[in-house]
This record gives sequence, C-alpha cells and structure tokens, in this order.
Amino acid sequence: MNLTLGLFDEAIAASTAIISNGTYKLMQGRFGAEAAIASKNVIWDLHRPANKFIGANTEALFIVTDRFGDQNQVVNGTTAMRQAVPFFSANTILTPDGKVGMSPNFGVEYDMTTQYGRGIGRCRATGYATRQIWDDPNDLRHDTVSKNWMEMEMLVYNNPSIKTTSTYYGKRLQLFNSSGTLLVSSGDTIRTWYGWPHYKLYILTRSVRHGRVVIQTGMFSALQKPTC
Repeated sequence: MNLTLGLFDEAIAASTAIISNGTYKLMQGRFGAEAAIASKNVIWDLHRPANKFIGANTEALFIVTDRFGDQNQVVNGTTAMRQAVPFFSANTILTPDGKVGMSPNFGVEYDMTTQYGRGIGRCRATGYATRQIWDDPNDLRHDTVSKNWMEMEMLVYNNPSIKTTSTYYGKRLQLFNSSGTLLVSSGDTIRTWYGWPHYKLYILTRSVRHGRVVIQTGMFSALQKPTC
C-alpha cells in the first residue's frame, strides 16, 4: 500500500519490520502435506491448501480460510481451477489424424481430469504472464519437470474411443499437424490452448449436494463415495 501511495521510506520500514522480526521468512525446504512426494518442490508445498495456515509455513502473513467443513466457509468454495485451467476436455481438440482426442471423464486410462482438473478456460492469463516473464530457468514456479507449470503439449490424447483406431492415443498433444493445419477444430485456442500454473490452481474441492459428498475437480462435480 505504501508503494502504491509513493511512500517509499514507509514501505521500506514496514517490509524491514516484517523481515527482521524473526517470525516470518521465505520457505526454502519441503514441508507439510505432500512433502514426501519426491517429484514436487517447495513451491508446490506452499500452495497446498492444508499447508497455508500451519505453523511450519513461515511465509503466511494473513490467511483467509475457505475449507470444506468450516461453518463459515463460502458455500461452493473457490472456482479458480474451473475458470482458469484450459478447456482441454473440449471435443474440438483433434488428433493429427482427425479424431476427437480428449475425454473429460474420470477413471479413463489416461485420466487428465483427475490429474489437472476440468477447466473451461474462461480466465486465461496474458501472454506476458504465460510466456514473456519466464527468463530464469531455475524459477520453480515455471518448472515443468515437477509439473508446477503445465503446457498443453504435456497432456496426452486420452479419448478411450480412439484407443484402437488412432496411433496418437496416449501420445502428447499437438497444436498443428505435419502440414501445419490447426488441430483445434473450433479455432478457439484462446480458451483451449495455453500454459497455466498447476501448482497454484490445482485444488481438489468438496461440497454437499442432495445429502451426499461431491468430489470436485475445478468445481465440476462427480458424485463419488466420500472415501475417494
């Protein structure tokens, strides 16, 4: 706020007070829920819902909790994943041999929905945010090895109906075929094809509908047993 107001000396004083008080510091090592998952890193840990407010997280300055089971939670929780993840489950994404390549269903052999959510691409970030600013190869926020950051080419064609009819089943997505033809039949790559911060958006949410627990990926519900 002080920076916004042009009060630079006050901004220095306020930030120095936080940095120097011994309570708050940047997290540098693994911690909390999912810390045992070797393929992830501290950036992933920082954005797990269960880690936001625990004592081990020394980066948290101000927390607003929206968690399934809390009395005063927002009824349907956040829909960030639903809105901001690409609409890769659309039937307009084609294989290079012209078949509908993607399935939105849970439990298929290559279950993209469970792993990455079922987005509808209503809130796409700018090209500046998805491409231009990433000039540091060591930036963990843009690390594709850990899948903190996802690109469309990291997904695979998962439509079970083409398993025996297309050699592209299970292979990585392509935006163009060998002749340069766009493989999004609707032409709408704004909603269906862009990179996104998986570490920040992936939240498995729950709600209660008709007396049953609803397991949701990106706020698109799938009625399942509460143990799922």
